Amino acid sequence: MLACVLSPLGGSGKTTVALNTARAGVLAGKKVLAVELDFSPGSFRSLLQIERGKALAGAVNAENWQDFVAKTHYGFDVLPAGLPDRSEHVDLVPYRDFLKRALSVYDYVVVDTPPTVHYLVSETVSNFSALNLIVIPGIRGLEGVKRTAEWAEFLKLKGVLKTGTIVLNQFPRKLVWAVGEVLEYPIGASLPETKELRQTPVNDEIARQLAPLLGLEVVPERKGLFSFLMRKGGIAVAKQ
Repeated sequence: MLACVLSPLGGSGKTTVALNTARAGVLAGKKVLAVELDFSPGSFRSLLQIERGKALAGAVNAENWQDFVAKTHYGFDVLPAGLPDRSEHVDLVPYRDFLKRALSVYDYVVVDTPPTVHYLVSETVSNFSALNLIVIPGIRGLEGVKRTAEWAEFLKLKGVLKTGTIVLNQFPRKLVWAVGEVLEYPIGASLPETKELRQTPVNDEIARQLAPLLGLEVVPERKGLFSFLMRKGGIAVAKQ
């Protein structure tokens, strides 16, 4: 399955949602790759301290593309940004082919996209049937909801947004009604402020809230010394 995390608003917590969505797959025993299509500097590479040379731009044209993939101690693999320039002449075929190859190896490929969806992203992703997670931050209030609705309609017309599930990030309860009034997509999860997770961008409690959006079910967190040692070692047990 391809899962795309989208938002028209910078600072929405989109990248953190993408990483925790990837972790949700791991907690359910799935093989997961997180791909960064966001052009903003720093995100995956700085949050996860990924070494140089591991990047999407190298992977898309390489037969040995898996050599460009970075492993994380959270259990999922990562390809940080490394896109070519924004020229309208970039060949999209390698990116489409890469996603096909990745989906043949991984159970889930989670794509983090930029706030302004570049044509390279839209034209590549629109060729796939994908689960879209739309992140709306509460800090933007009603204006953020309205802007998201306009943006979602544009992406729908472009063929990028075929289906959608809303993820609210630190969203006031008194404004939840506005989301249902303005946006036609269901609310799948309401998260605490993910910006507080800068030092630990992946949080299993957040991941467990996102797991049902992928149609996944994970075992409730166990207590005791054995479970503590397993969690410290990054070992997750999937529900059979």
